[in-house]
Amino acid sequence: MINRCLALTLISFAVAGSFPAQAQDDSKDRLRRLLEKKFGNQSRPTTTSPRSQELYAIDKEGKVRRVRPKKKTGNQSSNTFGKQPFAQAGAGTMPTFANAGTWQPSTAPAPRGSGSSSGLWSKFKRLPQKAGQMLVNRRTVVIQLKPGATEPQIDALVAKYNLKVVDFIPSLGTLYVELPGEAGGPTARSDMPGGRGRISSLLEPRIVLKLRKEPAVNAAFVQTTIAPKSLPASTQVSVQHGNKSIRWHWRTDAKNDGNWGLKAMRLPPVWTILKRAREKRGFEPVTVAVLDTGFGLHPQLNYTTIKGELPPQLFPANCGTSHGTHVAGIIAAKSNTGVGTDGIMPDVRLDIIPISKNLMQLGAADGRDGTQQQMSYFSDAIRNLGEYLFEHAKLAPNERRVVNVSLGYNWGNWHRKLKVDPTTDQSIRNQIEQHANFLQFLVNQVSDQVLFVTAAGNDSTTNDAPFSAELATPFAFAALHKSPFFKPSKNIIVVEAHNRAYERAPFSNVGGHVSAPGVEVMSTLASDSQPYAYGVCSGTSQAAPHVSALAAMLFELDPKQKPANVIGIIRSSALSETQSDSAPRVDALAAISELSRDYLRDLADLNSDGRVDRDDLKIFKDRLIAIENGRFGGPIIIDLNGDDVIDADERCWPRIDLNGSGRASYDPSDKLPLAGEKRSDLDVIAAAWTDKLQPFDLALAESRLSELFSVWRGTSLVAALPVSNFAAPCR
Repeated sequence: MINRCLALTLISFAVAGSFPAQAQDDSKDRLRRLLEKKFGNQSRPTTTSPRSQELYAIDKEGKVRRVRPKKKTGNQSSNTFGKQPFAQAGAGTMPTFANAGTWQPSTAPAPRGSGSSSGLWSKFKRLPQKAGQMLVNRRTVVIQLKPGATEPQIDALVAKYNLKVVDFIPSLGTLYVELPGEAGGPTARSDMPGGRGRISSLLEPRIVLKLRKEPAVNAAFVQTTIAPKSLPASTQVSVQHGNKSIRWHWRTDAKNDGNWGLKAMRLPPVWTILKRAREKRGFEPVTVAVLDTGFGLHPQLNYTTIKGELPPQLFPANCGTSHGTHVAGIIAAKSNTGVGTDGIMPDVRLDIIPISKNLMQLGAADGRDGTQQQMSYFSDAIRNLGEYLFEHAKLAPNERRVVNVSLGYNWGNWHRKLKVDPTTDQSIRNQIEQHANFLQFLVNQVSDQVLFVTAAGNDSTTNDAPFSAELATPFAFAALHKSPFFKPSKNIIVVEAHNRAYERAPFSNVGGHVSAPGVEVMSTLASDSQPYAYGVCSGTSQAAPHVSALAAMLFELDPKQKPANVIGIIRSSALSETQSDSAPRVDALAAISELSRDYLRDLADLNSDGRVDRDDLKIFKDRLIAIENGRFGGPIIIDLNGDDVIDADERCWPRIDLNGSGRASYDPSDKLPLAGEKRSDLDVIAAAWTDKLQPFDLALAESRLSELFSVWRGTSLVAALPVSNFAAPCR
């Protein structure tokens, strides 16, 4: 979301020089077993001890300072190494970047299915955070080993650099190590920054550069974080957005509707197709997982699986504290309660992966505001994702899954204030590449089963030219970067944000595969005081879940499709009729019709008899007469749009709106792209026609619809008759 493209509060993500897929497949299990055998009998902390850190902060003006941890008070646990077993390190804390603070366990039970052994919730005591500063811990380094690394090589590496292994991720072949002394001991002191310093000296101490050259090392980087960038969002739990009241409704003439994105994607006719498909084949839900922060309870959300413990119920309810809840609502909010918003795919299995493991709680004493930082690192987010896929919610052999990743670096402020340009600064590019290596180890293992949808980032508002999505997140780098030494991952799609006019949102980065609705999107928020809380948020974080839900639809309709195929369908069906420099915009109806032309038949089969013939054309005619009767002042007494209520909105998205324009029309200008060309509602019936004995043209002539069209176009009754209570604005 604009509130951060949820800055994973970090500067490091990346995907460089990937290793051969076959070698990875042959060696990953051996390396996992080796690490479990070698380090599995150790224990690890749930947080990193402040005493083991060499922490630097760079503020948004570019000033570098050494951060000294606060002294421990009597009621604080040091969480030193060895206090807790590895098995307990997954539950508990959760990072918040807009409102950092400490947490205390409460007595409220965790929800069913949380997977938590403690059964406790948490409450946050909100404390101020200094916005825009980046924190670098130069004594903790993440080392990812190559799949073929041997035990002697690991032992030699640890001994050569006098490393202390404090943690490991067996499924990702990764070690967390403490460097000796300060950033590698006395030999590295010449690297230490002073004054304004240089970002390269922080990101790449000499020992890290040496580690990257070791034959057993695939990636190495220091732990780094950056505070999120926030742009204006809704006020607390209200849907009052600035001077506008954003509402949720299905009329087509509104400018301030929170569900405009669902209309732009032409979802109502898509839901008809899904319903028909489920009636014929049964329903096997697809799983969509959301890797994020800021999750909480909402009556419209049902979390199937929670990786670890449900994070604290944050307050106030806004785009920052409820980032994950807002993203999840776009995908899967259930509207069967009769109130609230509509999720795009409310029947998916919704898994959440709170970024909560191995947090480092630091007393980052700031002379001006005494901030207490709570940080989560890139490597910890990928750890949670890896454990979810390979341990907590393992994939069935033929299962397909979607993972939404609305995370990013948020470079915009750095580019503007520090004149640091990731496109040219080699130390930053190196850091991104190292993160990329780390990430691709996971992504490529599930290339035929899991589709990753990632936000393009929100860094472009403050720049002279739009920022490249490739450098905005490690997932985007993995999907977009090409070089002689790097092969892009084929199961990641990068999503930009567009507005109501289909223009690129000013904040949205460019170079993504597609664009999706990402401005003033209304969805669910978590609140401890308002069960039904909603907010209006903007960002590529809001655009990404639109595509995640669409991918889930395609997997449900054709479970045999592989992620690369689904990405191809989404991209090839995206509409290029966008303004400015936006990527083609996703269109759900166009994508499903490209998956199979048979779905046009399901849409046009109005009487559900498996055929499209004169009987369906008659239903179309009768419903169109009822709609025109309402337009000219008469009452509408049947449920035209299938919402089980007869009201003033019957002419909006009626069942006979087959091209997804939001209205049923005989107007030749009411044509939209569908199955390779622009089609009207009647054109859809013609394209889906199955009666070989009576061609469509003969049936149309027999129906005498053309005569009715002439009468309706020439009538002046609209000026003579009073407007009925059932005359809706959809025209």
